Amino acid sequence: MSCLKQHPAGALVISHDRALLDEMQHIYALNEHGLSHYTGNYSHYVEQMQLQTEALQQALQQDQRELKQLKHQQQ
Repeated sequence: MSCLKQHPAGALVISHDRALLDEMQHIYALNEHGLSHYTGNYSHYVEQMQLQTEALQQALQQDQRELKQLKHQQQ
């Protein structure tokens, strides 16, 4: 790790080692929706993903409630 810290240029690190990833300053995540960039270490990335998932779940629940109300009003 000290070699990476002393290197003047950036480096692409692909790893499952969470301790190593927690030393990184930027995380790029590739999934079915594309490539996303997160500033911070791996722990920060996990926190951000959890917050994003919770927000999406809340939005979905709100949409489902609104849809149910609209269907009820049409009857």
